[in-house]
Amino acid sequence: MRKIKFRDRVCSRLLLICVMLFSAVSLLPVAVAEKGGVTDERRWVDRAALLVERAATGRAEGKKFTKDVKAQRADLRELMRGSGADIPDVHRQLHMSMVLLGVLLKTSAGCQTGGRVVCPVGLLSQLRTVLKNTYINLDIYEGQHLAADPQGATQ
Repeated sequence: MRKIKFRDRVCSRLLLICVMLFSAVSLLPVAVAEKGGVTDERRWVDRAALLVERAATGRAEGKKFTKDVKAQRADLRELMRGSGADIPDVHRQLHMSMVLLGVLLKTSAGCQTGGRVVCPVGLLSQLRTVLKNTYINLDIYEGQHLAADPQGATQ
């Protein structure tokens, strides 16, 4: 019987993570069909979640990650400009948590070592906490948004 090496355990965990991500992505169309549409905010937060996970792996290529974070921040800027100045408090709270997430992603893009993004544990913890809170705010916002517009949430 062969002894399991550290490398084998890491590979099996990465495979498990890939399977879980694939499962979640494959269920996305079902969720979209049930809700009748996806808000722009949901798309932004889902892409930010992927960036957070890339930062957490420690293997993200620095230049590409930085480019993706810049594009994400530009998308957030356009999203906020499109929403106008007079928005409900729930929407404003969501945007504030999205801005905080964007700032933390920009900070993580600056944590490069040897061309790879390697974030400190504290920053990763903050990223995950803010991401979790952003999803909570997003669920509250979409609940109110879908209640006001039962035909769909696309804007």
